[in-house]
Amino acid sequence: MNGEPRMTYFFKMRSALLALVLMGAGTVLPQSADAQSPTDPEVIKMMNDPAALKIANEILEVSRVTSGYNNILPEMAERTKQTFTRTAPQLASLISEVTDTVAVGLISKRVELQQEAAKLWTMRFTRDELEEILEFYNSPVGVKFSLNYPPILRDSVELTNDWGNELAQELAAKVRIEMGLRGHKL
Repeated sequence: MNGEPRMTYFFKMRSALLALVLMGAGTVLPQSADAQSPTDPEVIKMMNDPAALKIANEILEVSRVTSGYNNILPEMAERTKQTFTRTAPQLASLISEVTDTVAVGLISKRVELQQEAAKLWTMRFTRDELEEILEFYNSPVGVKFSLNYPPILRDSVELTNDWGNELAQELAAKVRIEMGLRGHKL
């Protein structure tokens, strides 16, 4: 992490991932050939199938996909405190108290997020496929995968960011050279 404070690094990673989503990660990340439309009656049925949703929720837990969900509210609360405290520093302790109280009242929203995430799984996989995925995650190699995937993802994001920055610098340098050859200094 190059000596960066953990939270700064986390926010950079989250920003990078959010940028991918906002830029249309579909252009960057491979799309599933089996992605189904949420308006398809069969998909709607699966999205509301209690058994499929239960399996999808189990997958989310054993895969540790949702482990980061627990950090979202405290991080948002901290950002809210910082934002309002910059505006009214004399009210810092009251802002902190009120923000914490409001945040505690929003804890139940975490369940909603997981339910929506489970629906994403049921949109893309049949119940049988979900059972196979769950079986994988409960296997020794699946446990190893779920433990190692977060650092692999983190390192991949860092690698991608570094590569992109190097590529941008190389591109800019070559454009400057080419523009110089054409009589323009950038």
